[in-house]
Amino acid sequence: MRTRTKIISCLTAFLLAATVALFHSAETNELDGDDAANIVAASGSETGTEKGGKRGNRFARALKSPFRAIGRIFGGGKKGGKLERLNERDVARFESTGVARVEDERSREDETADVSSNGTARDHLERGRELLAKDRLNQAIRELSRAASLDPRLKEAHNLLGVAYDRKGLSERAKDSYLHALDAAPEDVETLNNLGYSLYLS
Repeated sequence: MRTRTKIISCLTAFLLAATVALFHSAETNELDGDDAANIVAASGSETGTEKGGKRGNRFARALKSPFRAIGRIFGGGKKGGKLERLNERDVARFESTGVARVEDERSREDETADVSSNGTARDHLERGRELLAKDRLNQAIRELSRAASLDPRLKEAHNLLGVAYDRKGLSERAKDSYLHALDAAPEDVETLNNLGYSLYLS
C-alpha cells in the first residue's frame, strides 16, 4: 500500500514538473539575443509606450470563446450596445408578419363593459366585484372607481377598490381607498381588517 502511494506521488510530481517545463519552453522558444529586450517583449511594454497590448486572462478567454462563437452564429458579435438602424430587409420581414385579433370571453366582456358604461353606482359595484373575483384588476379598478365617483358614500366600492389596489401592489392608493371607506362607515369591521392587513404588508 505504501509503495503504491509513493509511486503515484512520484508520477504526479513528474507530470506536474513536465507540464511546467513544457509551458516554459513554449513561452521561451524564440528568445535569442538581449535578455532585457526578451523580458520586455515577453511581458512588458516597449519604452515610450503607455500600455502594452491587451492580454487578459487566458483561462477566461478560453472559457468565453465557445459562448462568443455561439453568439456570432446567432447574430451576436461586437456591437457595443449601439442601436442599429432598420434596413429594408427588416422592414419587409416586419410587414410580412401576420397579425390576427383574438376573440375570446375577455374581449366580449370588455365590449359589454364599454356598452354598459352608464348605470347606477350599484351596477358598477357589482361588475367590479365580479371582475375582482376573476382577478381582472385593471377592469375591476375602472368599474369600482366609476361606482365610487357616482356615489362617494358607497363604502363597499372604496373597500373593494382598496383590495384591488393591494393586489396590484399599490399600497398607498389602497390605504387612501380604505380611509375613504372608513369616512363613510367608521366602524366597518371588514374595511378595518383590510386596512390593517394592508399596513402590515407595506
